[in-house]
Amino acid sequence: NGLSGRLSKSIGNLTFMTEMDLSDNDIKASIPTELGKLSNLIYLRLSYNAFTGTVPEGLAEMKGLQLLQLQSNRITKMPIIPRLDDFIHGQSTFVTDCGVPSNFDKAFECDNCTM
Repeated sequence: NGLSGRLSKSIGNLTFMTEMDLSDNDIKASIPTELGKLSNLIYLRLSYNAFTGTVPEGLAEMKGLQLLQLQSNRITKMPIIPRLDDFIHGQSTFVTDCGVPSNFDKAFECDNCTM
């Protein structure tokens, strides 16, 4: 897609959206808490960006969310979302890690990340 920069807080106004795929871009900073307002969202793909910090707790409250992909970011803390394990789509329902350290200026340490 070639997107870069930060996600605007106004992304929370897209309440009608059911699928969002912003993967494979250069989006930086934290994931906006306003994403938790997208109550109709079923699929959320934010993989292969440069998101940092914690995943907003509001994502755990999204009752319709069936697919969440966050791999290759710099996520340091995740809310527990057990219902994602109940869905089988032939693809990962939940993936997270700390990203590829070689893509960043200095190494990143994360006790709660998987690779």
